Amino acid sequence: MDINSALFGTLLGSVVTIIVQSIINYFSEKKKYERELNKMVFTKKIEAIEKAMSWYQEALDCYAMLRSSCNELKAQYSDFSYNKLCYAGSICQKLFSESSNRLNPVYLYYSFEKINIKYDSAGSIDYINFALAEISRLNQTALLLRNQGCKDDCSEIIDMKNKALDLLAKMVFSIDTQISIILEIQTVLRADLSQYK
Repeated sequence: MDINSALFGTLLGSVVTIIVQSIINYFSEKKKYERELNKMVFTKKIEAIEKAMSWYQEALDCYAMLRSSCNELKAQYSDFSYNKLCYAGSICQKLFSESSNRLNPVYLYYSFEKINIKYDSAGSIDYINFALAEISRLNQTALLLRNQGCKDDCSEIIDMKNKALDLLAKMVFSIDTQISIILEIQTVLRADLSQYK
């Protein structure tokens, strides 16, 4: 019986050791997997933030150029200042065409819905697009009138100029709104990054 007890004890000890070791290995592998997964998510999140911050900075520069062009046009409406506004608009359009590639990854990790609602993001960007198109239409109509012999001081061209100036003033407000949105989003992203320092 002593040999059987010793044999049974040894066998039981070995089985328990194997079970405990398997449990330890299981939890160790699970912890290792979680660490690797967290590391991958962290890396992807940082890459998304970097792309977004770069895009947002370029958008701020675009909006500054657009605002400067608007202010120039308001100060003195000329073909040169109008062309500068068109150029600024085309640069913004090119940048915004890249937004889905450069910004979509950040939306996997962040929701800026409260910021967008707070500032009516869609409304301000829609107004900027509307104002640019309307100013372009007014400028084209004024150009046609000039080609037909109408002088810059004729009532039709003066009315169009006044409408364009009103659109520019409201567009500057919408540009400032977009700038505020970007600055607040950048603050959120920087605050999140600062916790990893």
